[in-house]
Amino acid sequence: ESRMKRKLFFVLMALLSAAALSQAEVAVVSEDGATRTVRHVLGETRVPTNPQRIVSLSFRDTDHLLALGVTPAASEGYGDDFAYLEPFMDGVQLIGYGDAGYNLEAVLAAQPDLIVIRAYNGELFGADYEQLSRIAPTVVLSSDDNSYDDRFGILDLGVVLGMEDEAQARLERADAAISAAAERIKNAIGNEKVALVNVRARELRIYGGEGYGWVLYQHGLD
Repeated sequence: ESRMKRKLFFVLMALLSAAALSQAEVAVVSEDGATRTVRHVLGETRVPTNPQRIVSLSFRDTDHLLALGVTPAASEGYGDDFAYLEPFMDGVQLIGYGDAGYNLEAVLAAQPDLIVIRAYNGELFGADYEQLSRIAPTVVLSSDDNSYDDRFGILDLGVVLGMEDEAQARLERADAAISAAAERIKNAIGNEKVALVNVRARELRIYGGEGYGWVLYQHGLD
């Protein structure tokens, strides 16, 4: 019985440690000039201080990287929702995603010195952390279910890349631009109801209080 209690105790402690790690804030644990050790969702990773070839296995982080003036060597492929990135993607290799997950051969061929990927509820999809880490230092960032809050991901990348000030300034500029747009709309239509509509060649998309619509609604539009 005592042996069983000890076993259950260690299992419980392991689960608690895993839960705490999955909620860990992205932070720099140590630096030695050439590298920085970054704490992230799945552990700690030593990354180069100034990575030159970043592979982003999250198109949201590709967006964030470009916003920081950093062009990744390769990126997860993106659909119509992120087609606005295309003008900024010259020379960026796109990593395909199939039934077996991400194309690891394409990741390896990109010769990364840093890989960035997102976890959803602490879980990776389409990739294995250990496999990616054998290719290059890999940092796993947490994704929020609320896409409005996902914009804070740029701050996590700022920590990883040593660009905290740039990330904060970029986020503040974006929020200011959104607030200004919301104010112009309210000045034009008063208290009328607003619908955010995405017009495409073969369909119309109307956004509610989540996703892209959440951005404007959080800045004062109903």
